[in-house]
Amino acid sequence: MKKSTAVIVKIANILGLVCLFLLTAAYFAGSTMLVQQEKGKVVCTHFHIEIVDSMAVQLVLQQDIRAFLKNNRIPIVGEKMVGINLHQLEQLVGQERGIKSCEVFTHLNGVLRLRITQRSPLFRLETPKGSYYLDESGLIFPTISQRTVYVPVVSGSVPVGDVSWMAQLLDFGRYVRNHRFWNAQIEQIYVHEPNHIELIQRVGTPTTVLMGNFNRFENKLQKLYTFYRTVAPAYGWDRYECVDLRFLNQIVCRKTTNQR
Repeated sequence: MKKSTAVIVKIANILGLVCLFLLTAAYFAGSTMLVQQEKGKVVCTHFHIEIVDSMAVQLVLQQDIRAFLKNNRIPIVGEKMVGINLHQLEQLVGQERGIKSCEVFTHLNGVLRLRITQRSPLFRLETPKGSYYLDESGLIFPTISQRTVYVPVVSGSVPVGDVSWMAQLLDFGRYVRNHRFWNAQIEQIYVHEPNHIELIQRVGTPTTVLMGNFNRFENKLQKLYTFYRTVAPAYGWDRYECVDLRFLNQIVCRKTTNQR
């Protein structure tokens, strides 16, 4: 008798747990449906644009994004949130030059948020076909009118179509960007031809620094740094009109014509 009672109690407990589980599942299912129904009613009242790196680069401003959405007749405000294709919006905005990525988020309070990350140019390329930026990922894109990024200029006979040469320029630019001294010192790269490159400095003389090509550029810059730290202070900044870095393990300095 006691054994039968124990079995009945055990079955009752199991049935109770099953009922509790079913009730809980039904509650959450109903709550989810209500949330989805409420979400389907939410209308976008306004949108917010965040440019995360605006203090470092100003290729793109908030008004540019708003103008883009308006000119392309992309409806946002007044539309139901569920009807806005977030992925498509990210793709469209992300195609604008100067933009590296775009993320779009929605909130139940009717706010749509665009999070923009800009491209980070290493150089401005001045070519016969126009002015372009080269960014840290290797992408070349046209400069944007009324938007200036102060980066070193590469001018002269820039071989934009030479993939190998452009890859070397990219490596050089990344190195310069991450080096505090050279990032402040190198103002321009003038390309006479692919293997005849001249560096133009922001401050001091000589005005002509012959680099040759980008092979062993770290070693060449180290030699130039040695010149700045030892030779120039000892003999004067105007003593030499040219510093030649093209030769292995040596630096050749040519005097100005009025020096003896």
